[in-house]
Amino acid sequence: MKCGLNRIVLAVAGLAVLCAGCEPKPAVFDMAAIDGVHKLLVFPLASSHDPSAGPITSGMISARLATARYERFHIVEAPALWRLAGGSPGEVPKATAVQIARQMGAQAALTGAVGYAIALDKKLNYPGAAITTKDPMAHQRLRDFAARKGDIQVRLRIISAATGKDIYVHSAKADGLGESKLIRKATEKVLKPLEKYLRNSKNKRKEPKDEKK
Repeated sequence: MKCGLNRIVLAVAGLAVLCAGCEPKPAVFDMAAIDGVHKLLVFPLASSHDPSAGPITSGMISARLATARYERFHIVEAPALWRLAGGSPGEVPKATAVQIARQMGAQAALTGAVGYAIALDKKLNYPGAAITTKDPMAHQRLRDFAARKGDIQVRLRIISAATGKDIYVHSAKADGLGESKLIRKATEKVLKPLEKYLRNSKNKRKEPKDEKK
């Protein structure tokens, strides 16, 4: 009886470990359509709480994809184009994104939104507390800044300029201290499946060249 119970406990523990490493898959991931994208137009992401969070996130996305230098995958940022088109701070409408992408000769457009909630952790033991005790205002400012806990979600959408259909839709969350750190963490998560595919595709294209050498 004990042996059977031990096996069940071990099995449950094993499943827990496996699930801990599981990450949600993209809602939409059209790999064939992604293969046809050579120029991607990146629009500023929307953010209802802080207008700067969207452009910061889209900038991180552009930087990650551009720095990786994925073969035949050129990144073009479109904040100026969006402003010239009279764009609002909200998420770029799909039809508008597709239209501008076509005009720019891009095969796809990237849009999305950043949502987050900020709370103060009053129990946080933050650095510099002793130094600011003599200045109540400085003490409060430092405490409020250090205690800002965030819950951030990035929702990403890549739309085909040819069909107007979604070819990559994914969301990711991050929580903890440090807003910029959380945005970076959520950005990494939301791009992870796409980057993995692009990296593998890049390596596959290199294999025939290496064999010829």
